[in-house]
Amino acid sequence: MELVKKYEPDNIEAHYGCVALSEETTVSLVMDKEDKYCLLLLSPNQMRILPLNYLEKFTKIPHYPVLFAKEGGFGIIKNENELLYYPTIDSIPIEISIENKEIFQQALKIPQFENVWPPKIKLGYPNPISNNDVLPVCFEHTYFHNNPRYFACLNLNMKEQKAKWENWTNLDAEKFPVHGSRYDNFPPRIDSIMIKDKDVFIYTSGIGASYCKGMYYYGIVRTTKKGEIVETLLDSGDLTIIDQKKRGVNGVFTSSQKYAILTPVFQNDEWKGKQKLFSIETKELIAIEFPRGSGKYPRVMQESGKYFWVYLWDTRHFAICREK
Repeated sequence: MELVKKYEPDNIEAHYGCVALSEETTVSLVMDKEDKYCLLLLSPNQMRILPLNYLEKFTKIPHYPVLFAKEGGFGIIKNENELLYYPTIDSIPIEISIENKEIFQQALKIPQFENVWPPKIKLGYPNPISNNDVLPVCFEHTYFHNNPRYFACLNLNMKEQKAKWENWTNLDAEKFPVHGSRYDNFPPRIDSIMIKDKDVFIYTSGIGASYCKGMYYYGIVRTTKKGEIVETLLDSGDLTIIDQKKRGVNGVFTSSQKYAILTPVFQNDEWKGKQKLFSIETKELIAIEFPRGSGKYPRVMQESGKYFWVYLWDTRHFAICREK
């Protein structure tokens, strides 16, 4: 990669992912040093930080803001009832009510939780990617542990300013290539999700994961909107039987829908802490070489067109790069 632009904001404390609005511009959900959510817009020509004061109440409700891009604009799903949509970077957000929230009242068929709590959901990361009117939104159901295992299809009509939940589901665990399963009562985790045409692509770390001991499994599957597995694109195998080293790789799909960004959790396995790109089309792993001056822990956070957006972890700064 070669460096296009480097930005050095001095008030960013945490980064919660980003989506591309165009081939040259991304918007990220970040948190400043005062623990307030902000939007960070980055392009080769500008950097802008937009405070989101109305998101302060997110600390008082059991939902994380879900960021998405749509038709050149972007939005934030606040909860199962409402979302905010920005048609342009400079516009005031439009409040849109979400219809058919009643679909979430279906109780889970998990013995230890059945008839214990009333059905509740918690929206959260990852930020969904889609190239059509249906957005796959991840959530937890009844049991909250920051491990989303379910996704709901949200139909968006920005022209008419309408939104409606269509259905929700999880990966079909019976047909999932389970390795080292530790939590048989739960469906597989959903670490990243995108809809491309009629297919749903999911990056998963399997049934369960422990970052103290490492992951048991990771992979990429292509499914239907009902969670039925059609194809396994990437299969790590059972990581616990290789040797005694801790292993784990996180995955995020890119806005171009060409790649999954794979980020190792640990530094001492065969990945040596280095990110790779996984090609959705060719199923190849592609090495990443960052430009000089990228610091100790550069991390690709998004890709679109010819540009790559990089988070410089050790300094909390950002860089825009392109492939040589």
